[in-house]
Amino acid sequence: MDTDIEVLAEGPFGAERVRVTWVHGPAVMSSAAREMVQRRWAHYEQEAQAAGKSLFDGKITRLIAAEREGNTLELTMGPATYSEFVVSTLRDRMWFMANEPAAMVAATGNSVLITQGDGAILGVRSRRVSAYAGRAHLFGGVLDLLSGGGRSAAGLVEHLERELREELSLIREELVGEPRLLAVVRDEFLMQPELIWQWETHAALADVAQRVDPHEHDGVVMLGRERPGAEVWAQMTPVARAAWLGWQKMP
Repeated sequence: MDTDIEVLAEGPFGAERVRVTWVHGPAVMSSAAREMVQRRWAHYEQEAQAAGKSLFDGKITRLIAAEREGNTLELTMGPATYSEFVVSTLRDRMWFMANEPAAMVAATGNSVLITQGDGAILGVRSRRVSAYAGRAHLFGGVLDLLSGGGRSAAGLVEHLERELREELSLIREELVGEPRLLAVVRDEFLMQPELIWQWETHAALADVAQRVDPHEHDGVVMLGRERPGAEVWAQMTPVARAAWLGWQKMP
């Protein structure tokens, strides 16, 4: 596995084998930590606007724990905001590690490797984004706030479906069955946990490539079962490399 990745739980797990326990209430922060988040987020918004980049706040889902129990994956999750994640874990990590380690928020990435037979497709991240600009990555994104109801992975899969519709115009009828969760990892650079799924499609990947939203991506990278060359491998994000390695283990 990539040295830039920490494996939290390794699958594969069918979606029906993924269980979610919801913890109500936001991450606990002192008044000093909360003020730090608000002040630094305002600064980062100004920086992004000046650079012509996009930075949006919103309600998200944080991952608290991921534990394998036999052939089932237990995910413990709760509510958070994107600004809490960016400030406490991504941009001002050292301050929080020294002063408020319990207030660090781990936003949950939820993304999928789209495959057809022995082929797979990645999107090339727009140069306008704040992290991994120009790198080849999976389709998906930070997990929106789940409803907190039920124990199934339905909310996780619904989020993937929305992301695929928005980024690829790929609809449910073009996908085969349910996705498989290859692994839960942590990107050491972002300090972000990621749910890595694989989902087979009926649609030809060459056709899917033509649908990529040009506002979010600067192109695509096609992969096969053979290890990509050094240049492509270096272009792939750590999560994309972990997804490809996990896919290789699948029949």
